[in-house]
Amino acid sequence: MNWAGTRKTAGFPPAPEVCRRLYRRRKKWQGLIPIITVTTIVIVGIAAAWDVRTGRIPNVITLPAICLGLALNMYDSGWPGLWAALAGTLVGLLTLAIPFALGGIGAGDVKLMAVVGALNGGPFAFKTFLLGAIAGGIMALAVIAWKGRLKRLVWGMALSALPGGPFGAFPRLGMRFPYGVAILTGTVSAYMLR
Repeated sequence: MNWAGTRKTAGFPPAPEVCRRLYRRRKKWQGLIPIITVTTIVIVGIAAAWDVRTGRIPNVITLPAICLGLALNMYDSGWPGLWAALAGTLVGLLTLAIPFALGGIGAGDVKLMAVVGALNGGPFAFKTFLLGAIAGGIMALAVIAWKGRLKRLVWGMALSALPGGPFGAFPRLGMRFPYGVAILTGTVSAYMLR
């Protein structure tokens, strides 16, 4: 028995103390959610604007943002928060690794997804990736249609789908568009669906 008259179990504090600790942690965690949300949207928004203006996302934006995400999550939840942020960073990097390896997007876009993962965790980064891919596909079709190359794309896809046709012979359209805008759209959509 302890001083409060409750039975002490092997190394665990009494139930009221556990509840008090959880409440304090929950209160602190809820306090950081708006900070992380605003930070994520501001950083991704700045990167998307930079991508539209210059066609690239510099390391000056992404690398400090990844460090900030790791620090905020460690401050919020200690070592488990740091590990969750590192896992989120890895998920963000891996989601766009294949499009980067195929030359479809730039390294800045990959690092921007890592920023989203570092700040919000792996599941949020994956949801952002999926929603950003949908937005990016719609944007790509809009850009292709605007440039007048939609007919060439459709014919190339139709020919590659025919039996005996040139498999994988999608036409190279040689067009680029800022994928940072798609990542921003995916991030805001993921927050709205949260």
